[in-house]
Amino acid sequence: HAIETSLGLSHGHSVALGMRSVMAIGRSLKITSLQSSKRLDSLLLKFDLPLTLDSIKDIDVDKIALDKKGLNNRLTLVFPVEIGKVVVETNLDRDVVSVGLKQLLTGTLIP
Repeated sequence: HAIETSLGLSHGHSVALGMRSVMAIGRSLKITSLQSSKRLDSLLLKFDLPLTLDSIKDIDVDKIALDKKGLNNRLTLVFPVEIGKVVVETNLDRDVVSVGLKQLLTGTLIP
């Protein structure tokens, strides 16, 4: 919701970008498989949904932290491990959000 309200994008486009961002964070934490990330990108392209943003400067990271059950600057996020399997990570530093947002600028997958 933070991406949607900050950038004025449609709900569907915002959800797609949020999913891609969470996948990038999951990759950086060694939780999400590269195969799952590639599969998501393939599906987003198939349905003509965005993979990248031109700028993230207008995205309010504080809103994202609040939106994702933030408490004391710590976050709870759900990460896909592989298709059909997820893991809930609690007590994450809010700085992990920047990893996901940077992914939306480059469009490249984290190896």
